[in-house]
Amino acid sequence: SMSLSTMIGAPHSPLLFPARGFVALHPLAPATQAAPRERYSADQALTVAALPFRNHTGRDELVWVEFGLAALLNRELQAQHGIAVLPLVDVVTALKGSAADSPPAARAIEHIRAIGARAVIAVQVHSRESDFELRYQLLSERRREDAGSLHGGDLTQLTIALGRKLAS
Repeated sequence: SMSLSTMIGAPHSPLLFPARGFVALHPLAPATQAAPRERYSADQALTVAALPFRNHTGRDELVWVEFGLAALLNRELQAQHGIAVLPLVDVVTALKGSAADSPPAARAIEHIRAIGARAVIAVQVHSRESDFELRYQLLSERRREDAGSLHGGDLTQLTIALGRKLAS
């Protein structure tokens, strides 16, 4: 399995980055300081896109998780770990061109790559007997890099933990 930071640290891997000349984020940059937006272009850094979370809980009152948790994950990755993320509104706009029911690995990635993402994070929220489960996939240009699940009682804390895990 590969985390975002390993992907950032391996800019010359031909499998992951067929595009030209990636420059890794500076390894000594303080993690807590988000770099200014203009520092990131598709050629400079690994830009990631979190898809809206999919609510598989069957609970209508949790409809907010789709955008709320995706926005929280973006904030966590960007502010706490200095990873460039595509704004959720851009991701949602790009997704309008893809069939809602197609698997995230298929058309969605194509559309999101078109707006500059090099990695896509797809998360499903499931309800278990006494808590929740976040099932995630980290998808790069050509393949699934990492997948797994986290469970606990607090969706906000789970999402922050997921950001930490993906960035580590």
